[in-house]
Amino acid sequence: MAFVWVLTAEMETNLFSRREFLKGIAYSALAPYSLSAAMKEEVNKLQLYSAATDFNGDHWLVISNIKGEKLNKLRLPSRAHQVFKHSSLEMLCVVARRPGKYISLVHSKTGTLIKTLFPSAGYHFYGHGLFSNDGRYLVTSENHIESAEGRIAVRDRLSGFEIVNQFPSHGIGPHEIKLTTDGQTLVVANGGIKTHPGNGRAKLNLSTMRPSLVYLNLSTGKLLEKKRLPTSLHQLSIRHIDINHLDQVVIAMQYQGDRTDQVPLMAVHSRGEDIRLLNAPVNTYLAMKHYCGSVCFDASGKFAAATSPKGDRLTIWDISKEQLIDEVRCRDACGVAALDNQGFVVTSGTGKLYHYSIKHKAVQTLASFVSLNQVINEPPNLPERMAWDNHLSIST
Repeated sequence: MAFVWVLTAEMETNLFSRREFLKGIAYSALAPYSLSAAMKEEVNKLQLYSAATDFNGDHWLVISNIKGEKLNKLRLPSRAHQVFKHSSLEMLCVVARRPGKYISLVHSKTGTLIKTLFPSAGYHFYGHGLFSNDGRYLVTSENHIESAEGRIAVRDRLSGFEIVNQFPSHGIGPHEIKLTTDGQTLVVANGGIKTHPGNGRAKLNLSTMRPSLVYLNLSTGKLLEKKRLPTSLHQLSIRHIDINHLDQVVIAMQYQGDRTDQVPLMAVHSRGEDIRLLNAPVNTYLAMKHYCGSVCFDASGKFAAATSPKGDRLTIWDISKEQLIDEVRCRDACGVAALDNQGFVVTSGTGKLYHYSIKHKAVQTLASFVSLNQVINEPPNLPERMAWDNHLSIST
């Protein structure tokens, strides 16, 4: 395809160093702009929720403010992936990283554990989930271990989060899931990668994988639409997605093919159409090193931000024009969340917290997430540095 290039030896040498967990400080140039007084007031009200890992390898849920001050925290049994908040209750849902065996429900103000959920026998979590629009149901992407078939589980909050429905994701490796504006249509990113807990995180079907984007009826599980990439891109794993008020889906992908291939990593989709791959300069996709870590629309639904922690990149896309509009070097950036229509908050594995301004097309550091000891009455022997994990959510 027109999107595939062969790298020169020099490009390959510069391109393929592996991501190191907890690298040094960010090396992107800081922007000269400053937040307006009104913006600062708004920003200071925010609470941030993310999984994090300390230098001892222990895993935490951290509740922080925009200044990087830790408000509360909770130690987790293992590494977590996505954290998201209930729309009306002071409740956070912390989903274990694949192949995960727990979901922690946590009070969003106090950091107190409310309840721990476990997958059904023979299943594991895939790191993502959501609450239904009315807040009653918790929906998660899961894997049936022996068959490797993706499943969607629906748990009822009013019955103690018992599973009340379960249906196929119509693909392998369902990862991030979203709801369309009608609240009844579930969008599933089937990454296509077969795994088995007995093999850890090993990828077992790279030669035959077929990722897909699937639309399901939330109430019945009925398959409404299924889209795949061209056969030549069957190793382009559809991993992370977001959706705007027009029900446009932005797709951020991870390539599992030959390291010398250059492929597009971003795409968009609307119901009834084919998946449209987004063009970008060759050097941009080269720099992203076959890996997108997270993607998010801004409040306007016009712009999307995608992170590439392996490539130390934050990319900004005008989805209305289906084109790249900015690219920022940002060390180990992965978590991203919209700050209304003003831009994005970005976290990194270096412990940094950034704000990207759409208006100024620039990024500035908001805080350094380097200490747990800012919490009142914290024991003095806790590790002094931590790293934000893959995903970020924020609320007032």
